[in-house]
Amino acid sequence: PAVGVSAWNKAGTWEEKDMTDWMTPRVSTALAGTEVGFDGGMAEMVAVKDVEGSASIAQVRGKRRHIFDLSFNVEVRLTMFGAGDAAPRTIGGAKLVFTDVAGDNNGEHETQLETAAGTSVADRRSLEQWVAHTGQGLRPALIAKLDGLIAEYRAL
Repeated sequence: PAVGVSAWNKAGTWEEKDMTDWMTPRVSTALAGTEVGFDGGMAEMVAVKDVEGSASIAQVRGKRRHIFDLSFNVEVRLTMFGAGDAAPRTIGGAKLVFTDVAGDNNGEHETQLETAAGTSVADRRSLEQWVAHTGQGLRPALIAKLDGLIAEYRAL
């Protein structure tokens, strides 16, 4: 039989192994400690919560396919350093929601920023700039670590 195919499945038509228990706890581990400093502050992940979805490795006609579809929340904190003797100010109660992390989205992981009720417009702008922006700050750092986990998964 083909490599990775059971003896009972000599044609290698379809065989699948559930990898959800392997993948879901590793999301938190992969993203742990992510922080990004910038002129005037620091953005950091606080915790990964509500990891949901599935992951599996399928053997289809002799080809190995790594299938996954996940969603989760990353609680974040933004610290803005004060000018001069001003005390640093922390903006919390926000999360970056990863709504679609899937094997077929070519690394384009969908996210949205959610803020606590009562978050000021200025604080929301700061969070958008340093947490949710696609080109700078915390989001690209999180995605780089997430893509590292996906590469590890695809190497299995």
